[in-house]
Amino acid sequence: MAAKDNLLYVSDINDLVVIDIAKAKVVGALSSRGFQVLNDVAVNAAGEVFVSDSQN
Repeated sequence: MAAKDNLLYVSDINDLVVIDIAKAKVVGALSSRGFQVLNDVAVNAAGEVFVSDSQN
């Protein structure tokens, strides 16, 4: 999990889910056939999101 600008980024096995913290609501998700087993997320100061995948 990682948070930036009131958004929480969560790795959910095969999906990257984006949650608006203030609204407690899912506001986006990213799926890819290239994702196998997502296990961590990081966000840098510029807002770029990085995801690690233990099977890829």
